[in-house]
Amino acid sequence: MHAPIAATIPLLLALLSADAPAQESEWRERWSQPLGPGYSSPHLDRDRVLVTHRSPIAGAPSLGGAAAAAKTASFLVCLDLATGAPRWRARFDDPPRDGQENYGGGTGPHAAPLVHHGVALALGFGGGLHAFEAESGEERWSLDLVAARGAPPVQFGFAASPIALGNDVLVCAGGEQGGVLAIDPLSGEIRWASAPLEVSYVTPVLGVGPQGEPEAVVVCVGRDATVGLDARDGKTLWSQPHKRPELTNFAMPHLAGTGVLVSGQGNRGLVRFEVTPGPEGLRTEEAWWTRGAQFSHGRTLVQDGLLYGSTGSQLCCVDVATGRLVFRQRGFGECSLVQAGPFTVLQTEGGELLATTLSPERVEVWSREKVLAPKAWCAPVPVGADAGGGLLCRDGKRLVRLDLPPAPSAEDSPIEVIDTGGTRATTGAFQLAPSRLAFAVGRYTARDREPIVLRVEEGAFSARLGEGEWSPAVARSPADCIVPALNASFELLPQDGPVPAGMLWTDTSAEWQGEFQPLDPSPWTADQRARITGTWTIAEGLSVTLAEENGTLVGSSTVHPGVSFTCTPDSPLRLWLDASNGNYGIPRALLVLPESGEVTQLTVHQEDDSYTAKR
Repeated sequence: MHAPIAATIPLLLALLSADAPAQESEWRERWSQPLGPGYSSPHLDRDRVLVTHRSPIAGAPSLGGAAAAAKTASFLVCLDLATGAPRWRARFDDPPRDGQENYGGGTGPHAAPLVHHGVALALGFGGGLHAFEAESGEERWSLDLVAARGAPPVQFGFAASPIALGNDVLVCAGGEQGGVLAIDPLSGEIRWASAPLEVSYVTPVLGVGPQGEPEAVVVCVGRDATVGLDARDGKTLWSQPHKRPELTNFAMPHLAGTGVLVSGQGNRGLVRFEVTPGPEGLRTEEAWWTRGAQFSHGRTLVQDGLLYGSTGSQLCCVDVATGRLVFRQRGFGECSLVQAGPFTVLQTEGGELLATTLSPERVEVWSREKVLAPKAWCAPVPVGADAGGGLLCRDGKRLVRLDLPPAPSAEDSPIEVIDTGGTRATTGAFQLAPSRLAFAVGRYTARDREPIVLRVEEGAFSARLGEGEWSPAVARSPADCIVPALNASFELLPQDGPVPAGMLWTDTSAEWQGEFQPLDPSPWTADQRARITGTWTIAEGLSVTLAEENGTLVGSSTVHPGVSFTCTPDSPLRLWLDASNGNYGIPRALLVLPESGEVTQLTVHQEDDSYTAKR
């Protein structure tokens, strides 16, 4: 009796599923090809796509006895753009060198390949430059940058991609025999070598010369400096030192008129400098600098005078002309940005693709879908409309060609609108970030001078000279303020950390420099310590615990297990947290209590971010 009923269940489920078909992806897949490890972006050359990877291909059968040799094998693959079908596949050996490290799970090639004058070039993880016939994949020549040119092995693999310059290709080598090389792609002959330069992971860009000549200057971001090279002979035209030596720079530079925008750990933020003629040739001068936008992942984008990019945890927008931080918006994580068709496409490292339109005031999301596997670190490559449009995207396992979602019509509405709180206006008062305000609060003193005291009142600076009246301070940049009531201005002097080193104070008659001091460094009373002890939750899985030990406060955090923090008050309402054990480079944090009442929440400032913590 029950058997016929049981037999009908699969049929009923099938009918139900037929009434509710699975929703089709708006990012329609045209083709997909499996790839082995590697983080190199694909290169689009007319009707073909070239990409590099290390063996083995994900999901491929075991290589048996050849497995050991295959560990050092890399491949340059040429695919048909329309179908994804392989045209040829060339192997080159490029093992990691001593001192090179596996970052994020792969020692596959990181630099994008290039086709120039019928030659396909691939730069391997270990610094081997390999040239092949673009039509057949037949090997032409190779150059070991480490063995032949003395280039030091780049820590996480050579990643700056070769670029075309006239009849030559430019390659970032590093080392004493030339930081940047111009190479004949047909023969492998080195046409010129620049002065020594320790290269980073940034692909060079070409800029106009001092007389407006196109592609006359090679802009290269190194470890210690960003340099401009004469494209004719590689001679250094100008050099802008970074704020500290740092190899792990990998955000692309942008050119804006006579200005160059460079971001990365070497500059601890984003800097714009101008290149102008001087008495002894070209010179550079910093126009502005902000810690509020240190781009740390993938491709950034300039639109309508605004620079958009990922700071790691936030989507950030900066005014190119002034350095004004227009907005920072959470909810996107690490992502790369490209313009494709009617959309600005954001590709997150987790594999999400977002079709958006961006403005200072809002982010409009028209489609948001997880399409790729995690560690989708390669920026997508747009395909031109004349070749059928869409995107080439790569994750850790495959290369895929996708169609874009349909262009929105006037009647369509985005699936999500995120108000950023930004504004396109470039006039009026400059708004400082809350963390910048909080870190600058203190007393600035100099011998034989009355101290300047800064405080925050209702989210804005106020300044007081000696025991005088409090006067509003209007910000003109992230470090420069004016106090109209005192006919004076001041500049906060940076140091390696969020707290200013001091202040350069200028009034109508004099200029003097003061050192930063906390407002009131006296220890807290037992009652004050009791107000703040306990566990403070910032977000799920993220909390700070403060406990009293022998009359002092000590801290711990779920983010850094096993690390303790010393707690130092600088006023009745402010508490500094500094890591006291473990050399982790953990940034300093500042806790700010409410002015009155029971303490049920407090504000946490760390570097450029501010959070609300609740007990």
